[in-house]
Amino acid sequence: MKTYAPKPPKGPISALIEGKSKEFRYKKKAEEFAKVGKITWVKDSVIFKVSEIEAREVTKDNGEKTNFLYLKIDIRKGGIKYNLGDNKIQFVNPPLTVSNGTYRKKNIGGKEVDAFNFEENVSESLKLIIYNLCKSKMPELFDNLNE
Repeated sequence: MKTYAPKPPKGPISALIEGKSKEFRYKKKAEEFAKVGKITWVKDSVIFKVSEIEAREVTKDNGEKTNFLYLKIDIRKGGIKYNLGDNKIQFVNPPLTVSNGTYRKKNIGGKEVDAFNFEENVSESLKLIIYNLCKSKMPELFDNLNE
């Protein structure tokens, strides 16, 4: 059964970056994600560990600066270490929000539909981004989930 609730208000980071330049938004997001720090969690019998995390800035050949989130992850399942390339990942403009499990009614093209409600939660968003990346790049780790 679906739970309905009003659309949540913007979180503090979203409110801060709203209407700001792309450079400011990207830099602030990377800095906020870096504050999560080194974390470890288990989902679907896979152990995910962020062993390095930091906000970085690079200057492109055209002189434009870009900010991104850099992290190094360790992935293990059943005592075996798995690699996603060199396990070093960079994200530009990662999402700050995750679904909070509730819905609201939304009018799209004259039709009322159920829409997910999202709330700002940087640490849960980071976990979801990493999980979804690993699941898409290493589906063999997740193949036996429905057996």
